[in-house]
Amino acid sequence: MPCRGTKDFAISLSTDRTYWNEVVRGVLPDYTALPCEEQKNLNFEFEPQAARYVRFVAESYYGTGAGLQFFNVSSATPCDIEATETEEQ
Repeated sequence: MPCRGTKDFAISLSTDRTYWNEVVRGVLPDYTALPCEEQKNLNFEFEPQAARYVRFVAESYYGTGAGLQFFNVSSATPCDIEATETEEQ
């Protein structure tokens, strides 16, 4: 059974690993008492933007330390980004 997990976190994007744009900040549920098969996947969405790098920062934790089972990033297609930019104008 897990005895650790990430609590407060932030996700940032960058094109050059020098300048970062924070796109998500939140608190994950405390799953430290649940077996892995009872834990749920969580999704976080944000406005499409150009990025080459993704940074996940665990700022606090449950139990003995921060941890994630996995982290998946899905990209928007160029058409999605173009449509968003057109809608904003």
